[in-house]
Amino acid sequence: MFEIENAFKNFKNKLVIPLDLGVIDYIGINIAESDSSFYEFKAYYSEEYSLGITHSFIDFLLEKEMLYYREKVNNEKNGIKRIDIALKNRNNKNILSMFEWLKVNTSMFSKIQAEVKRLAQMKITELKDFDYSSLYHVSFVAQNEKIKVIKFHFLNRMCQNPEVPGINIRYNNEYYLDYLSMCNLLNFDKVLNAVNLLIKNHGGNLWMTGVDYTENGNYLKYKIYIKNISDFYGALKDTFLLTGFNENSGIIKKIKCVEEWNKHHIEFICVGVAIGVDVQDEFIVNYYFQYDEKLFN
Repeated sequence: MFEIENAFKNFKNKLVIPLDLGVIDYIGINIAESDSSFYEFKAYYSEEYSLGITHSFIDFLLEKEMLYYREKVNNEKNGIKRIDIALKNRNNKNILSMFEWLKVNTSMFSKIQAEVKRLAQMKITELKDFDYSSLYHVSFVAQNEKIKVIKFHFLNRMCQNPEVPGINIRYNNEYYLDYLSMCNLLNFDKVLNAVNLLIKNHGGNLWMTGVDYTENGNYLKYKIYIKNISDFYGALKDTFLLTGFNENSGIIKKIKCVEEWNKHHIEFICVGVAIGVDVQDEFIVNYYFQYDEKLFN
């Protein structure tokens, strides 16, 4: 418990904009199965506190009227910035135009384009001309304007209208898990197995699929995001025990520590998790918290 609380204090002390209700959309905690890995905290700032960030990719999306909203993640330092972007107007023409921009302006997109297109074609709507509209979020990490990391997030639910993906939705976990199993993603079978076990035993729904890429290929992560579970901690512990970990393994211990941390920080509610795998074939878990607004009324 001391280690994670100390990491949280250090994280808060380094922030230029303090954490507060209305200032952030989410707080994230990332853990990995390795005993040597640490607790990584992230702050996802609301758009009001993120408008100052500029980049040529943002300029392109604004010109195409594709930028729905943006979130700054943590602070800019050493010329490095990370921004998460939700997209709008995700028709075929616009998405393919964005792919062309990324192919010209990044060093990695030509190599990953086929995989990204395949994931983007997961069906989320019956509307015509929206074949790639599952691609809802694009995030990037840039250093001195050069994009070093790019992250794509694909919706895993049917939407009556992809422009309002939270209204009149229909979950179909089986379809998306089957589709993902046919995409031949690196080391992804173990993630699919874990997510299948979790949903089978604890309910919940797929939220998104995420992929992180870097220009040199040494940082690769595939994740499935899950929500609508009453006890994320119990579900995760049970799932990893069923996949072969024991009570003394690093990932089980860290799940328990995050749970204890949350008991001491009841101002935060866990609203979703992601189970993933990295380029070293190790499990990762990302937690997403929001402020419990009932405590601030």
